Amino acid sequence: MNLKKDGYGRTELSYAIIDHKIQEALLLLKQDMDVNDSDNGGHSYLFFAAQECEIEVVDALLKLGADPNIETLSGVTPLSAVLFASQKYSVDQAYQIVKLLLAAGANPDHKNRRGVSIRQLSKRLAPGKISSYICSYQ
Repeated sequence: MNLKKDGYGRTELSYAIIDHKIQEALLLLKQDMDVNDSDNGGHSYLFFAAQECEIEVVDALLKLGADPNIETLSGVTPLSAVLFASQKYSVDQAYQIVKLLLAAGANPDHKNRRGVSIRQLSKRLAPGKISSYICSYQ
């Protein structure tokens, strides 16, 4: 089953994640759906969950088989989204999400449209334990 999309290609699940309605998002994830679906800009549910630093939703999506390497149309992945989120939300939450994404196969060597890898980006956006973890990840 696919959730109904609005003009931006976003669904009720997209907005539940963006609006931090975690219990609603987790309930919607119990429906038979494509967990790798994305909106008109290529933003997947996992991207939104990483961008909003929602650990429970990231974990649930990954357990359901969400691809941690889906890019937006601008070349941003969930792993790079969480680096930006670490500046707005808790560094500890972002760190936990980084660990989940990498364990699920997120590519720390992915390069954005400017040719900057996530490892390089982490040094600027999330210096400290997040950058150290990403840069040392094999």
